[in-house]
Amino acid sequence: MPSHAYKMVAIFFLAALAWPLLGGCSTTDHQALIAFMATANGSGGCGEYRVMPPDILSINAMPTEEYINLIVRVGPDGRSFLPLIGEYDFAGKSTTQIAAEITAGLRGYYEDVQVTVAVERYQSQRYYVFGEVTRPGVYPFTGTDSLISALAAAEPTRLAQQEKVYLVRGLDPLPNEEGIELDSTGRIKNKVQKVAINLLEMTRDGKMSANLLLANNDVIYVPANPAAKVGLALQNLLLPARPVIEAAHVPTDTLSGTQPDMRGARNVR
Repeated sequence: MPSHAYKMVAIFFLAALAWPLLGGCSTTDHQALIAFMATANGSGGCGEYRVMPPDILSINAMPTEEYINLIVRVGPDGRSFLPLIGEYDFAGKSTTQIAAEITAGLRGYYEDVQVTVAVERYQSQRYYVFGEVTRPGVYPFTGTDSLISALAAAEPTRLAQQEKVYLVRGLDPLPNEEGIELDSTGRIKNKVQKVAINLLEMTRDGKMSANLLLANNDVIYVPANPAAKVGLALQNLLLPARPVIEAAHVPTDTLSGTQPDMRGARNVR
């Protein structure tokens, strides 16, 4: 059978496989979405951001001189030195809690002090985006990241299947003897949580309840749409045949190692 015939057979075969996939759009499984959200704090997945090593914080306390744009890196043990206070344990605390405790510590030196604490650089926690996106990889987790903001940063490609984007929340430590329970972040211990979300449905019908807040170590996977899968499969199927097809178009003189007969040829300007 000629090579072009093989290509046509492959095209029709793959198209037949893809036809059922191209015929409809998946919709967000609302029961799965509700179950996913029920294991989180409120409607999100993370609650308030908790500082961990090696986050970098910016601390201001008015009207002190010691705390004017003070930059502090949380040490490997979760602690760092603070003026007038000494060694302070930051790990696992929110910026609100840290500000309140610094305020209490400075009251012995200042009658009235107002403290603000902000995360200057998020370095301890992260989430991941993979699949058909322009910028896959690791992103810093800030505690306010949502599915939409994460995808806006990663930019799904035109090959992305936006009808089914997966959000996966990972494993936690094994449950204790009392059985499976929720941990402090709202995750189910020893169980992967996974939900498929239809982004097109969200934008078309305004179902923004599916715009979940992310949690530390969440994974977002954007698969290729069925048409793109067919194209990639076709490309892989035909790839071994390309050298043979290209060789069939090489002049015989070139294959034999002799120079083609140029008699009768003339220069064309």
